[in-house]
Amino acid sequence: VASMAQTQLGLQFVTTALRTFEKNPGMHHTRALYLLRQSAMTEIEAVSQRCLEEALDSVERALSSDAEFPQFYATRAMVKNRLRDSGGALIDIRAAIELARYSASSPAVADEIKNWTDRLQDWQLTPLPGGVDG
Repeated sequence: VASMAQTQLGLQFVTTALRTFEKNPGMHHTRALYLLRQSAMTEIEAVSQRCLEEALDSVERALSSDAEFPQFYATRAMVKNRLRDSGGALIDIRAAIELARYSASSPAVADEIKNWTDRLQDWQLTPLPGGVDG
């Protein structure tokens, strides 16, 4: 688990790198993850909210360049859940699960799908009809 200082340093690094590689979806996604982490570490509600809004913007930019990467949808679902947009979170986590099902089959992908399905239950959202396997 990264400390607040490590999170801030990582966020500064990726934000600086995005000035050169502004269309890199992976960097936008990484920035969103750092902002999500930073939002969870602060006790100041306004700062947390600003971090979440910036994280949402960053993950939207990642998705605009690569709309078929399941992890981007899962991250956006986490951000939306923290922003109390449960409907949006549900749509995105389902999209992550569906995209992952059709990507390369591996134990890692199966673990991601299970983690995302567990998130549905943790967030008390409606699980997929028929379970994970449809």
